[in-house]
Amino acid sequence: MPSQTNPVEPVEEVRAIFDRTISRGWRPETTKGATAAQIAEFVAEQGVTSIPIALHEVYSLVGQAPGLWVSGSMFGVVGTGRRLKAEAASLLEETELGASGALVLTGHGGYEYQFIPGSSTAEPNPSVWLVRESDDEDESDEPTVIETWPSITAWLQYQADEVLRWRETFAARPGAGDELVTRYFTV
Repeated sequence: MPSQTNPVEPVEEVRAIFDRTISRGWRPETTKGATAAQIAEFVAEQGVTSIPIALHEVYSLVGQAPGLWVSGSMFGVVGTGRRLKAEAASLLEETELGASGALVLTGHGGYEYQFIPGSSTAEPNPSVWLVRESDDEDESDEPTVIETWPSITAWLQYQADEVLRWRETFAARPGAGDELVTRYFTV
């Protein structure tokens, strides 16, 4: 269980993950952090009253223009709050957790969302959950809900590892691959 006693610890942990990603070659100028006002608007659009301090710090670093962070998914605070919540709510309402108070972080393809349950948004570094539409292989028509990461900082470390994997992906591309590597990473 993540530490819930000192709210400064998750902020320091978020910054350390960000700094390690930079030290491994990622260029931070390829993203833009969100302002406090943009984060507050995002939270209000989702109809929640609080945001975990660790997530606030993530958004302050990459929330306005996330670049490679959570690439391929809807992520960030600018113009996404209402849409993320509305799309995820249709799935969350079918679960025991419900949509009330949930803070939705990402949306992927209209069928999968990462979120923090409403009962946890006041915690400094709560777990991150996943809700996914049922598919043909599922035994039930109910959405799948999984507590996927034990904390926001664990979720962020996963995302940081994904950012760094882009270097290999870009390098393997013929043509513009080298240009993409140098745009997002130091050589």
